Amino acid sequence: MGLRRLLDDLQPFFQTRPAWRPFRPLFESVERFLYSSSAQTTSAPHVRHHGNAQRLDWLYVLASLPAAFAGLRLVGHSQGLALFVPLLAVAVLTAVAWEWIFALVRGRRYGHGVFLSAWLFALVAPASLPLYQAALAMSFGFVFGRAVFGGAGRNIVNPAVLALVFLYVAFPASGHTAGGTVLEHARNGGLDALHAAGIDWWAAFLTDPSAGIGPASTAAALLGAALLLAARAASWRIMLGAALGLAAAAIAARALAADISPVYALPWHWHLVAGGYVFAVAFFATDAACAPVTNAGRWIYGLLIGALTLMIRAGESDGFSAAAFALLFASIIAPLADFVAIEQNVRRRRKRTGSAGA
Repeated sequence: MGLRRLLDDLQPFFQTRPAWRPFRPLFESVERFLYSSSAQTTSAPHVRHHGNAQRLDWLYVLASLPAAFAGLRLVGHSQGLALFVPLLAVAVLTAVAWEWIFALVRGRRYGHGVFLSAWLFALVAPASLPLYQAALAMSFGFVFGRAVFGGAGRNIVNPAVLALVFLYVAFPASGHTAGGTVLEHARNGGLDALHAAGIDWWAAFLTDPSAGIGPASTAAALLGAALLLAARAASWRIMLGAALGLAAAAIAARALAADISPVYALPWHWHLVAGGYVFAVAFFATDAACAPVTNAGRWIYGLLIGALTLMIRAGESDGFSAAAFALLFASIIAPLADFVAIEQNVRRRRKRTGSAGA
């Protein structure tokens, strides 16, 4: 209560005093980190709901904690924290700096979702990533994936996904794993190579060192996905569509193109636990700003993510990169999926109205 009163007392200084005004976005960033926004809707339409954007962001962070703990346990808690904490700090400072610059130049309030973008990027980026590369990748992703579109809620791609794709393209050596992932073993010999390495499906389900700390455990990612679904914070259609899309593409690839790549020869259920796919779907594909809003569009979007991920995995992808590129392409196509779904609905209604009038 005392901290809330202190922030309320300081707020007029940042709003009225010229010397303090340039630091208003930074003050708002601290305020929004600690408390929800006090802004209220004053014009129609009014939506009454107990949740808000800040609570949704923190719900995603909370849901990702099991995956983060599982990844840190796989790396080793002390070593994992020594790598993860500086990476997270650089990602947060970079995102806050760019949000402050754009808020100051445009004269707008500080937007939400800054910490969430940095948090997810730190979870999926390689743990040993050089910090200057993390700053460059986060800068590219945040500026061109969020700020240039006008800020939070207006972006068509997830800033963390775009930052990760930039990392894979600009620094390919840093973006890939040191070895030992399910996809890498499969590429070197399919199921036989996995069995020779002592990896069965349950072992892959529990742990797969897929480049970052977050995607390392499908089991932990499923727990986070269940929390998001229970809180109705994410679309089950997108999640189920993405699972069906990957499974259907894997079945088709195994039947028709198994000789192209040993990865295509893997059974469909292996693909679901490889490459951090469940984490990608649960925490990136369901981003409300980038995903379709129509039910039919969500099905199309999810199926497309699954099919694209499977296609990209035939290349040199050995970790999270296939899912990252698939998410980026699908996010760009998401508005088209909504457009097609809406147009089809309009046509059906016109046909129904016309037949009724006749």
